[in-house]
Amino acid sequence: MELDMISYIDGYPKALHQWIVGHLNPSIDPYERQSLSYLIIRYFFGINNTGVIVNDQRKFSKAELEEVESVVVRLNKHEPIQYILGEADFYGRKFMVNPAVLIPRPETELLVDKIIKENLQQGLNVVDIGTGSGCIAISLKLALPEATITGVDVDEKALQCAKENAIKHRAEISWQQLDILGSQHLPSFLDIVVSNPPYVRESEKAMMQKNVLDFEPHLALFVNDEQPLIYYQAIAEKGYRSLKNRGRIYLEINEALAEEVVSTLERAGYENIEVVKDLQQKDRIVKGTKRG
Repeated sequence: MELDMISYIDGYPKALHQWIVGHLNPSIDPYERQSLSYLIIRYFFGINNTGVIVNDQRKFSKAELEEVESVVVRLNKHEPIQYILGEADFYGRKFMVNPAVLIPRPETELLVDKIIKENLQQGLNVVDIGTGSGCIAISLKLALPEATITGVDVDEKALQCAKENAIKHRAEISWQQLDILGSQHLPSFLDIVVSNPPYVRESEKAMMQKNVLDFEPHLALFVNDEQPLIYYQAIAEKGYRSLKNRGRIYLEINEALAEEVVSTLERAGYENIEVVKDLQQKDRIVKGTKRG
């Protein structure tokens, strides 16, 4: 698609909005094209949706418009807007993201919210396995400031992103590079183990959108069809050994594997196991308690 941004150099926000919407790939949902345009204008120029609608008196330089144009080109190649802008919204805050970490999802906000509401006591010891951007660990620390929280990940680049987010949000977190499938052990005397591990089966790739499949880290997404519970088994077993009696485990899951995850927790020794649905009424979280 040939872009004609040059004709909008003297344009106002409404004209720029119309240009962005008109030049985004038609395969993108019309409502999403509108949302993306508002987001881009707000990010680059600080003009909110109302400012665009009322045609706020703001003109743009050629350099500014060329930057917007480059974003549209990247979006039309299915690159996620979060990676382009370098940030994503999660639990009321903005987190830095890059292709080394997953883009935080609303379903994971539900996981964080449940942990916070069910664990308001002070002095908790928490580990977040596969921390990625650190959005879970940091959100928990900011809501439960007396908690001791450790974020672990196998990927050094992911941990660096998490550390930068912790500095940005002034959250004191311990970080550790750890392969949960390896021989290393989790911290001891834990009150809570939480994880959003890889759970998309290789056979499910065909159902995924290109912006996820082509850009987000496969290491954090996919598991082999023959061993779809490999991470849950490791987390459940190592978590059980590290949790205090009556400690809790919270896991985000593949909606198609809820029964299997429940069985995995039962075999590992957990009780009071609960499956929680997300806003789309899909099985999304499994919670259990260590016997004792």
